Amino acid sequence: MTNLKEQIIEAFRDVPYPGDDNLVDKDPGGFNIEEEELEERFRGKHWQALTLATLHNSGDSFFTPAAYHFFLPAYLLVSLSRFYEADVLPYDTVCGLDPMFNAECGRMRKFRKTQGLFTKTQRNVIRSFLEFLRDEYGEEFENEFADYELDRLIEFYSEDYP
Repeated sequence: MTNLKEQIIEAFRDVPYPGDDNLVDKDPGGFNIEEEELEERFRGKHWQALTLATLHNSGDSFFTPAAYHFFLPAYLLVSLSRFYEADVLPYDTVCGLDPMFNAECGRMRKFRKTQGLFTKTQRNVIRSFLEFLRDEYGEEFENEFADYELDRLIEFYSEDYP
């Protein structure tokens, strides 16, 4: 696992901070409380300094594609190192990486933009993260999501994204 953590850190090392004004997608109907809390919680922070407490219940679906790209390694690392303590965070992290889940939630356009930001190296490390979860915690995923298919996601991240 240590090698995978190092790979995640290295793969995302040079992703720039998206800027304080580019953290959350503003709801066209008005800025809601979840968006405000997320923006406040992550404003000015580097992903390497985030704790489980900061990430827990953080609503990463409100991130802009650039913010999701920047903060994703924190979610990956916490999911690896504190899987059980992190409660639903590993599952939420995997859901955010799933094109089918994003399509069901009406977020495909945003998902495509985010996927377009990942380098080949980052996609490979995401694939390795998913393989680790499958190999180490596969039963937990089967219990939580009876029809969840980590293998399908592993295949998705094994391919080049258009």
